[in-house]
Amino acid sequence: MLRGAASLEDLGDNSVVDLGPDAPEYWVASMVPIRTPLGRRVPRGPVTRTFHEVLTLVASGQCVQPLGEVAARYNSPPGIVFLPLHDAPTLPWALTWRSTDDNPTIRALAETAADLGPIAM
Repeated sequence: MLRGAASLEDLGDNSVVDLGPDAPEYWVASMVPIRTPLGRRVPRGPVTRTFHEVLTLVASGQCVQPLGEVAARYNSPPGIVFLPLHDAPTLPWALTWRSTDDNPTIRALAETAADLGPIAM
């Protein structure tokens, strides 16, 4: 049965990807809670490091994965249905880069992004 929405509680019934030991814990916690609102553990599944690996694992039925709404806007791979998590907090996004890679091109990109402002969903 295809549903039109999901909740954070549904995460307790499915594995979500394990982003591995190199992913900062604060970042992982902001993307995928450790526990559902009722306190059930959210199981972690296959380890992955890239966005495309996440999509492949979801499409193959090995896991589910909360993603920002922008992922649904710009990706529509076969075998994947994007459902809103009606009780999830807003997921903030920000343009970042390593300070050691600072250069005029990156600064120009950041300036253009700031000039354009947020994407209207």
